[in-house]
Amino acid sequence: MIRLIKIFVKRTWFIILPFLAYVLVSLLWIDKYTNCLFKMVCGLPCPTCGMTRAFLAILTFNFETSFYYHPLWILVIVALLVLFLEPIKFVKKWFCNKYVLILFLLTFFITYIIRMILYFPNEPLSYESRNLISILLEAI
Repeated sequence: MIRLIKIFVKRTWFIILPFLAYVLVSLLWIDKYTNCLFKMVCGLPCPTCGMTRAFLAILTFNFETSFYYHPLWILVIVALLVLFLEPIKFVKKWFCNKYVLILFLLTFFITYIIRMILYFPNEPLSYESRNLISILLEAI
């Protein structure tokens, strides 16, 4: 059992660490206008903005709305499946290399730019005026 926990932590540290940072900042944040760490700090939507709302829409089988909130939600599901199926030789050979990771990140970045051009500052990519940077600049 302990071995399984160690394997789980080893494979998911890049998910656990940002989550712990998010929890820490959320606990310290007084004006909770948003639940996104990136948006709390700089006010701008992050490349994964809308992903939670997309997954909530999937739970109600509302796929059109889920694609509206974030069109790459299906890639996240595939990436999580690959993460946990990584010991299988075929999966490791074809999906766990640097080129697939670069393509994955590039896809998110290009989608982010397109979504910012199409939607910002309206829903689903709104601007948070009460962000940490603006509060600090007002204090100076």
